[in-house]
Amino acid sequence: MHFSLGMCLLLYPIILFLLNLASLKEINLCNSEHLSTVPDLSLAKILERVNFEYCTNLVEVPSSIQSLEKLGDLNMRYCTSLEIFPSVINLRSLKTPNFSDCSNLMKCPEIAKNIVYLNLKGTAIEELPKSTGHLSDLITLDLKDCKRISNLLESICLLKSLVTINLSGCSDITRIPNISGKVRFLYLSETAIEEIPSSIGSLTRLSCLDLTNCKRLKNLPCDVSKLASFEKLILSGCTRITRFPEVSSNIKKLLLDGTKIEQIPSSIEYCFELEELGLQNCTRFHILPSSFCKLKYLRRLNLSGCSRFESFQKFRVTGIH
Repeated sequence: MHFSLGMCLLLYPIILFLLNLASLKEINLCNSEHLSTVPDLSLAKILERVNFEYCTNLVEVPSSIQSLEKLGDLNMRYCTSLEIFPSVINLRSLKTPNFSDCSNLMKCPEIAKNIVYLNLKGTAIEELPKSTGHLSDLITLDLKDCKRISNLLESICLLKSLVTINLSGCSDITRIPNISGKVRFLYLSETAIEEIPSSIGSLTRLSCLDLTNCKRLKNLPCDVSKLASFEKLILSGCTRITRFPEVSSNIKKLLLDGTKIEQIPSSIEYCFELEELGLQNCTRFHILPSSFCKLKYLRRLNLSGCSRFESFQKFRVTGIH
């Protein structure tokens, strides 16, 4: 049985009745703005999916949720008043808990190790629970805009299934621990990191590294150039970057807008796959090397705002916008 009351604001007595049905498999109460508490859920033994998205007045979820052994999908997204959640949700079937934009939630519960997707984006948490280091099946960890979190557990390096880490907007993060070799997407924009650990050279599957507006970052480790899968590097707004980064020959998108680089090395010709190069507002940049003409796949070049750029060397570049 599936039960949905999305946008139905005044049917709380019916909710109380239906939650006693042992055959209930799904509850959808999204956009129930008047919902402030949730009744005892312990009788819904086969409940698989719960959706409280945009229940903006919901303050507390009862501990009875811990008895829902079949629960696989829990959506608490935009429950902006949520403050209290059971400290432990050791549910073997739970795969995708979503607490995105629960802006008053200050503590992440201890979670069972079968989680594959953990979304804590925009919450007020200050730290991850110790159990995070045991989430051996975790594929995605999303902490975007968690402004109060300042440290990550060193045990994150033990998460061998992790593919995506999003720390964008975590403005108190000053360093990142060593990360497992399966990570493909690493988002660190608008953090306070000053350096990238040299262990990044072991991320043989890394495809995308986003460091937009990392104002304290000065350079990248040379090992980045050895990453065969590396296709996208974003350093836009990294105002302390003064040198053109050493990158993999497989790089396809390289954004350096607003950095302080002055020139591009002639070795750029070995970036055979480069399709897009952003140099917007690089006010110290002044010249392109003649080897630039060998980038036969380059389709987008942005030099707007490069006030010191003199002119293209006398070479022919076709197909660029």
